[in-house]
Amino acid sequence: LGLPVDRPIVLSVGALDRSHKRQDYVITEHARLPPPRPHLVLLGHESAESPAIRALARERLPSEDITLKSVPAGEVADYYAAADVFVLASTREAFGRVLVEALAHGLPCIAHDYDVPRWVLGEHGTFADLTVPGGLADAVSEVLSVPDGRAADRHAYVRAHYSWDALRPRYVELIRRVAAGPRAGLSGVRALRRAR
Repeated sequence: LGLPVDRPIVLSVGALDRSHKRQDYVITEHARLPPPRPHLVLLGHESAESPAIRALARERLPSEDITLKSVPAGEVADYYAAADVFVLASTREAFGRVLVEALAHGLPCIAHDYDVPRWVLGEHGTFADLTVPGGLADAVSEVLSVPDGRAADRHAYVRAHYSWDALRPRYVELIRRVAAGPRAGLSGVRALRRAR
């Protein structure tokens, strides 16, 4: 993968943009960390905003402190396996599949503090106000400052909540309720969330 082996890896997976995934904030916050700082890896597809993200990275961080790239979907797991912490700086997500992927790889996850990541990560997330200067930098420093022995717990949490064996009965119940019509009770995502 060409990543350094002598320092922690901070990973963020999502579009290389500022309007949704807020990779500009991730870069700016990473630059707040004192050298020798962890290595930042931003994986995601290119967008119209990507040139500005790349320019900001060149301006704020030395090239040895950051990797920005797009990789085929089959290679993303290798980066999760190499990482030490996962960050998602978006302030709105419908679900946040990348959080489940990171947990499945046993990674500590840092996310903005709102209902969706709290629901997805449960007790396995580190939540902070990622709209303020220093919010992400402080959270990364905090997570990396303590030994992490919870990878197996995170993996077990994903299996218990997001594996097909865990989801199948919830989807069956959801489909039954929707098929029964509006008088049958809750609909859509609300029913799935409450079934948990």
